[in-house]
Amino acid sequence: MSKLAGLFLIALTVSTVGAPPADLSDHTSGSAAARLGIRYHPPAQVPGNTFVAPASTDLASPEPLLLEPFIVNGSRAKLTERAILTDGARLKLAKDRTLSPLYRYTFGPLAQLASYYFNPLGLLLGWRPNDAEAQVLYRQEERLQMLGEMDALVRLDRIGGSKDSKLLQRVRFGAVTDTR
Repeated sequence: MSKLAGLFLIALTVSTVGAPPADLSDHTSGSAAARLGIRYHPPAQVPGNTFVAPASTDLASPEPLLLEPFIVNGSRAKLTERAILTDGARLKLAKDRTLSPLYRYTFGPLAQLASYYFNPLGLLLGWRPNDAEAQVLYRQEERLQMLGEMDALVRLDRIGGSKDSKLLQRVRFGAVTDTR
């Protein structure tokens, strides 16, 4: 193997000996955009309603930017637990909400050991008992919540006498039978 590596190094050095030196004179001056051939032509006029920040050369104490006040008339977005929690916080919440202390300290570690027996490569993932079970139960709880919301929408649609209520019932049935 070392002979093959030696031959490769010799071939590499021989191939670079006859190569002309790289010309760096045109690359040391000018901007990267000019070297790459990118051209930018800014618009001739700036519209009167845009705000242009003054160029400040002093980065230590930049001047404050004053913008025109604006009013948002839309409704606030309702943040859900799922939207704002990080993965780690969601896992901690799932463990606290779904797993009993008995399971956490006895059956969870035993299940982790059993998973190592059936999948020895699981050792590479580290010791994480209860994580998979907690995530599955938490996702199942979220799924049941979404199905409950869908049921409420189907009931509202039936009250309105819409023609699409059968379609919504089929969509809901598909959501229940789908395992994803």
